[in-house]
Amino acid sequence: MSAVIVPVIVIAYFVISLFVIVAIHEAGHALVARRFGVRPYEVGFGFGHSLAHFSALGFAWHWRLWPLGAYVALRDEDLEALKTRHYLAMVVGGVAINIALGLGLILAVGVSMPTGLLSLLVWVFGVLSLCMGLGNLIPVWPMDGWAALVLILRNRLNDSKPLRRLESYGGKIEAGLLTAIWVVWMIVH
Repeated sequence: MSAVIVPVIVIAYFVISLFVIVAIHEAGHALVARRFGVRPYEVGFGFGHSLAHFSALGFAWHWRLWPLGAYVALRDEDLEALKTRHYLAMVVGGVAINIALGLGLILAVGVSMPTGLLSLLVWVFGVLSLCMGLGNLIPVWPMDGWAALVLILRNRLNDSKPLRRLESYGGKIEAGLLTAIWVVWMIVH
């Protein structure tokens, strides 16, 4: 193969794999939500303005402008009726399916990097799924770990003023800190 085709194939495999892994992750959230009687009304890939949408399986599917993640939209009144442990299980549902899939695929083809092409593709898919699952556990907005942390704190702190500030400004504070770190890194390098 030519020197141009190989990187294009690798990038295409990576992008398609990430899309499938994100879809599986969001399906994990939706399946656990349905288990507790909460029905999703929208699934979105990306954020921002909706570029395309259609209806299937009882809810709307949206392709959005910024391809940075995905979400399952649930009605607030359905969520408020949930017990904290059910809500927490729903938040962790996507993470759990990614970790289980990743570990299963890695163990199926061998823990060390395989040499055959098909085994290598399966192994890489497993590693990507495992990384997505573990990465979503980090308590950083807008990851699932953040939602779990806020949920646990809300349960423990009983809607205190500092918690309301954390919930409303958490993403903004974090975005500011990450931007500051990036600016410092760019100046230093």
